[in-house]
Amino acid sequence: MTIRIDEQVKKDAEKFFDDLGLSMTTAINMFIKMTLKQNKIPFELTGDPFYNSYNIKSLENILKDIKSGKEYTTHELIEVEDE
Repeated sequence: MTIRIDEQVKKDAEKFFDDLGLSMTTAINMFIKMTLKQNKIPFELTGDPFYNSYNIKSLENILKDIKSGKEYTTHELIEVEDE
């Protein structure tokens, strides 16, 4: 398998895994095996709550108004606060 990864990310990951006594190959194999065992990505993936569909649509409308030379009305964008 060949993968492309940013050189600095690779160096940081190798150092991290080395500190745990693992090689990069072992860590990647562990990730793949846990993915298959759990039938899912073995950690939570989240996105920035600012980029929800409501905010994106509102920003697109504002940009459209600005490009057409129209005035636009502002509104409060929805942002989820960290718990």
